[in-house]
Parts: sequence; structure tokens; C-alpha cells
Amino acid sequence: MKRISKKRSALLRKVKPLRDQYKAMFPWCQVPLCAAKATELHEISRGSSRGKSLGVRAALLHLCAFDHGQMDVLPVAGQLALKLLADPDGYDRIAVNLLRGRQPEAISAEEVAAWVKILQRAEEMPDVRSTTGMASSPAQRPKAKAQAQGLGNRMPADGPR
Repeated sequence: MKRISKKRSALLRKVKPLRDQYKAMFPWCQVPLCAAKATELHEISRGSSRGKSLGVRAALLHLCAFDHGQMDVLPVAGQLALKLLADPDGYDRIAVNLLRGRQPEAISAEEVAAWVKILQRAEEMPDVRSTTGMASSPAQRPKAKAQAQGLGNRMPADGPR
């Protein structure tokens, strides 16, 4: 079992009420077309900036285990688009950019808007979901991940097919 430092443990206790409140506000997975019960909180800010975002609503998504496992293939702009669609009151692109140690406009409103269009199109036509890098089912996950890795952290230049 991994040990948690006293500092991290204190931080987790401090942010627990906000995280519990967020889970109660959004009991279902926040990914479009997913009807699963949400079981895991995802921090949009990763790496060294993750600790700063543990208690910041703008950086949280409540997801099912399957979709949480796919967040590594969705670029941050796509994750912010999910946030905007699922929790518009909690959306703050600039705050997430700053939490990540980036410039306020590191991810632009235009980048997020482009991903919103892709995600909305995925809602209309479920087969488009694979262009986001996210699989529609566990069986499709390896194929979708391979496709997404070819994209890196960029949106396809010609948009979804």
C-alpha cells in the first residue's frame, strides 16, 4: 500500500468537503453519452500541479472508471470542453491554465470551442466518439487509444471524420 505523506494527508482532509460536494452535485459520469454512475474524481491539472487542483472545482470532473481511464488520451483542451458542457458554472479555463503553471491563454477559448463542437457532434453521432480518442466501449478502447496516440495532444487538423 502506498504511504501518503503527512502534508498530502492534511491537504486531502482540507479539500474533502469540496470534493464530496462535487461528487454529490454530479453523481453521473460527465462524459457525453455515458449513463454510468460516476465513481472517480479526475483532476484536469496533472503532474506537479495536481496537488494545487485537488480542491478547485474548475479542475474537477466526476467520471465513471472507464472514462476516467481514458482521460490520458484526451488533451487538456478536450477535458476543458467536457467541463464546459457538463459543469458550465464551474468552468474556468484561465484558472486551470494558471493551476497548470501556464500562461492564462495557454489553452485558448477557441481551442476549447473546437473541442466542444467535436464532443457535441459525438453526442449526435456516437461513432464520432472515436475521433476524440475516447472509445465508445471497453472493447474499442485499445483501438481508440492507438488512434489518439497518433494525434498526440493536438486536435485533428481536418476535424472529426
